[in-house]
Amino acid sequence: LSNVIEKINMRNGNSTNNDGEEVEDNEDNDNTNLLTENFLAPEQLMTDQQFFSFYQTSTRYDTEKIDIWKIPDMIIFMLSKNILSFSQGLEATRVLLVTEPILKKCKEMDFRLRPSAEEIMSEFKKALKLLELEDFSKELEVPQN
Repeated sequence: LSNVIEKINMRNGNSTNNDGEEVEDNEDNDNTNLLTENFLAPEQLMTDQQFFSFYQTSTRYDTEKIDIWKIPDMIIFMLSKNILSFSQGLEATRVLLVTEPILKKCKEMDFRLRPSAEEIMSEFKKALKLLELEDFSKELEVPQN
């Protein structure tokens, strides 16, 4: 989380090192800023009053669902970080299209409606099998003359 906050500060021109000293902002480093947009779960951004009102509870607690919120952003970051060719871009797009339903569920505003880690793993295993089947079926295709 501290790395994310640091990246936000860098983007806003408030760059400091671990000692609190100003450092030069380097825009050319890489695409790590992809992880700063929408990275914090809504319940992390809410005041206590907003949290109690939205969730209709008198107790505030953090759950693993905060981390579930972050999964789509991390997947997109990892898939897009080193795309060097058109075919790599197509593969990344295929993965996103196949996993889109579960990734959308991870971004539910109400943390109680987000899937569990087990559900996500199950869906990703299904997606992997589907992608492997698609690759296998392409190998079996006979070119038409």
